[in-house]
Amino acid sequence: MSKLPLSRTQVLKGTRWLMGNFGDDIARAVAGKPYGAEILCAIACKETGFIWIARSDKMAADALLPLLIGDASGDVPGHGRRAFPRNTAAFRAAYGDAFADMLIAETNKARALRGLSPARILYKGFGIFQYDLQHVQTDREFFERRMWHRMAPCLERATRELDRTFRAAGGDPRDAVRRYNGAGTAAQIYAGHVMAFADIARPVVV
Repeated sequence: MSKLPLSRTQVLKGTRWLMGNFGDDIARAVAGKPYGAEILCAIACKETGFIWIARSDKMAADALLPLLIGDASGDVPGHGRRAFPRNTAAFRAAYGDAFADMLIAETNKARALRGLSPARILYKGFGIFQYDLQHVQTDREFFERRMWHRMAPCLERATRELDRTFRAAGGDPRDAVRRYNGAGTAAQIYAGHVMAFADIARPVVV
């Protein structure tokens, strides 16, 4: 397996923060599911932990959640994108300037947290689990109403996808996590990271 992007100490800190702030929400989200809270904590750490774990003891949770926006694919050289929107221009053409500009403004707040200057590009991953902007085509309200600002809607979307991938994987956790990310080598690496993080998180969430 490739080198883990977060240390054991970071994953433990992140899991404790998640369970301390959102433990009840997470417990409700996994009730009756074939996966536990450790999988959700591991995915959150993998997707956006590099942003929030180091800041989790300096910022309130409700201040951090809105700023977890990432993935500039389609708008930066060397990072093409096949899914809709292929880039900011494609989103603007489909949904108009007002919607695009609102999301760009939200994106720039997230960039500022990381010390980046404002940009005129639209990021594609929203919320702690990085709900992809392609879902605007069937779930417009999540993006238009800034629902990634709250944990419950983020959990709802993440568990909806995990429910699907666990069914498709016949209950195999690693394959389900791989499917959650996609296909190919990158998805296999992703699954390896998440399963390793889940092993670290498990003693904290039980």
